[in-house]
Amino acid sequence: MTGPLSNHTTFKLGGEPKLWLVLNKLEDIPMALTQVKQDGLNWQVLGGGSNTVFVGGETNLAIFKMMLKGREVVEDSGDYTLIKVAAGEDWDELVAWTTTQDLVGIESLSLIPGTVGATPVQNVGAYGQEVSQTIKEVAVYDVVNSEFKILTNNECGFGYRDSLFKCQPGRYIITSVTYALKKSEPLLATKTRAEVISLRQSKLLDPKVVPNVGSFFKNPIVSKEVGERLKEKYPEMVAHTVDEEKVKLSAGWLIEQAGLKGYKKGAFTVSSKHALILTHDGDGTASDLLSVIVTVIDRVKEQFSVQLEPEPVLIQ
Repeated sequence: MTGPLSNHTTFKLGGEPKLWLVLNKLEDIPMALTQVKQDGLNWQVLGGGSNTVFVGGETNLAIFKMMLKGREVVEDSGDYTLIKVAAGEDWDELVAWTTTQDLVGIESLSLIPGTVGATPVQNVGAYGQEVSQTIKEVAVYDVVNSEFKILTNNECGFGYRDSLFKCQPGRYIITSVTYALKKSEPLLATKTRAEVISLRQSKLLDPKVVPNVGSFFKNPIVSKEVGERLKEKYPEMVAHTVDEEKVKLSAGWLIEQAGLKGYKKGAFTVSSKHALILTHDGDGTASDLLSVIVTVIDRVKEQFSVQLEPEPVLIQ
């Protein structure tokens, strides 16, 4: 595994790291950590590269390419099937397989690029499903305590596009995820998957064609009071109730209303198709990207008093 990170990420940004180390088996993990410690390097696990954006620091960085493979049904009883999947497996291939088995729980997460190991980090979600709703446990290597261990769903600290793994970067390396999926009537999951794929293809940009990482900003969650105040001023504003105290706003709508749809700096553009997506024409600089991110955050905050946060992991 060699070459610049731009060749290994869907955003097509990033230079040559100091070192590439491939994780093919569990024992590769402590060995890799020992090596980077001896070499005085920072490190980052990379799966499919669809939710990681490199904006500097590559010259002192080791990349752990996650290639752990394997999938097994560990329990099949009653209404649920437990499936243990290695972190390096392709996520959408897993979703496709589960739908052919008439299992439901992740079918609405179809066509999300990346690997299985990345899904708990972001607690990926779409169309009413979040991956945390199906995760029974996550197997990890605890870097601090130098041990392999199992974390239950509750121990993973899942939140909206958030988790223990995102809050404590560098603490855990995910090795596998066990999902509990419900059995359903024949073809239900397959039908939903087809509908989701059609919807995503009509709304979003294929990263294989146009470099992007999907949604670049999280949909902000605000208090009910703030949501009501904004709704009064902007009756057409997109908002969804989270619970009795919180409301989720549409980051894409806020960005578009701030006049940023189509905004361009250097090689980076706020997509004219969907304002939540930043695109890269392939020869951009990290400084230009950071400038676009700051501009979007500042303008939305200035107009709506709402703070946006990037959704992908930014590595500096």
